[in-house]
Formats: sequence, C-alpha cells, structure tokens
Amino acid sequence: MDEINLRLTLSFDGSSYSGWQRQKNAKSIQGEIEKALAALFGEHIRVEGIGRTDAGAHALSYTANFRMKSLSIPTEKITLILNRRLPQDIRIHSVVRAPDSFHSRFSAIAREYIYSIISVSKLDKLSSRWLPFYSRYSYIIQDEIELSRLREVCRVFIGRQSFRNFCYGYKSDMNFKRRIDYLRVSETGPGLVFFIKGSGFLNGMIRSIVSACLNYGRGYISLDMVCDALNENIIFPAEYRTPVPARGLIFKRGYFKASDDILSNDPEVL
Repeated sequence: MDEINLRLTLSFDGSSYSGWQRQKNAKSIQGEIEKALAALFGEHIRVEGIGRTDAGAHALSYTANFRMKSLSIPTEKITLILNRRLPQDIRIHSVVRAPDSFHSRFSAIAREYIYSIISVSKLDKLSSRWLPFYSRYSYIIQDEIELSRLREVCRVFIGRQSFRNFCYGYKSDMNFKRRIDYLRVSETGPGLVFFIKGSGFLNGMIRSIVSACLNYGRGYISLDMVCDALNENIIFPAEYRTPVPARGLIFKRGYFKASDDILSNDPEVL
C-alpha cells in the first residue's frame, strides 16, 4: 500500500528555539512538531523541512512534509489538533495531501528570506516611540546607512558564485557554489529590509552577506574587496562578514517544481 504524503505549511517565532533542525540537547521546531504528531497518532513520525534555519530565526510560511501508511482524520482536523498541542509560537496553517514525489527539501527550487534592521538614529528623527518588539524581530543598529551604497553592493552577490567567504562550519572540500536570484534592500520608516531569494543557503550565509553589505555601506570595505571574496581571490576578513544576529532573519517562503506544487485541498478523509 502506498504511503500518504502530507505537506505542512507553518509559521514560527524562533526566539526560543535552536532552529528548525532537531537537536539532542536543545529545543527545535522540528522536535516540537514531531512530539505533537507522536501524541496524536501514537507513533514516531519523521517530519522533513525545506531546510535548516539559524537558532533564533523566524518563519512566515515554512514548508515541511511527513508520510503515513494510513490516515483516518480529515486534514483540517489535523491542523486544529496540532495547534492545540503545539506551543503558541509555532502555528500550523494547513495540512494537505501532496504528490508522492513531493519532498520539502529536494522539491524546492528556491527559498526566499527577509532580513530586518532598525536604525536607532533614524527612529529618533521619525518618532520617539520605541516599540518593544523591534529588538525581538530586528537587528538594532545605531547609525544610518546610505541606501544607494547598499543597493550598489547588493548587485554583486547576484548569480551563481562561490560563497566560501560568506559561511561557516563546513569542510574545505565541499561545494560552496550557490545561486542568488535577487538581493534587494528597501527603507521602511526607521528600518531597512533586505529581500533575498536563491537556490539554497549555506550556514550563516545570509547573515554574513548582510554583514558585508552593511560594512560596505559604512565605507569600511571596497566593492573590489567584496568581488575578490566572491571570486575566492582573498580570504575575507572575519570582522567584515561576522553574521548579523539571527533575530532579524525571517524565512518568507519556498518555491517548488510545478509538478510537486499541485496539492489537494480536499477536506474529506484521505
């Protein structure tokens, strides 16, 4: 008998978690969902996610999937029951049947993230109101950075390149090449928001890229230096790529192969 493949769409506040990936001695999003599924179905069910997230990072529309031999509960009820069992900082938005070929990680062709920054000096000019959640979901900086310089450096990261100088925790013989479809930055009131979409991201890669962009915006490094780092002509100094805090990073959504993105929303029992 074929297994039933179910796709989850969820969001989470990652402030209290070690990231998506299950870990032995730390609380993870994956671990909490698997615990809730085990309580519901009376068996261990492995949940596959679209990718790891950094400890403390968040998600707006994260994709995961799991398989079962049989199912006697309507999918919309699974959503309701899981949300009752899960902590309130993890919310399941939908559970739907997926094609057998669908895999959250391997079917994904791109991933999109947001990185949020609040400038204290700009906030003081615009408003005296410091909202308490700024420091939970944004990186707080003291200075203002010229938007045109940030946009200039963002352009050099676009395309398929080696990001060996913009990640950490890997063996030197692995493939560091990744494709970035776009890297944009916009002003939003007292803040800056980076939007980045690509084929996949190495550990700490997005936060290291944002760090380098900010350091270029401040005039600490040159555009040639960033290009040389991408071409692996130099070892990029750590102080110019030290990852910005994970609390400003939000997984926005994944993009999937067309054949794997057609899902049944039938509320009937599967």
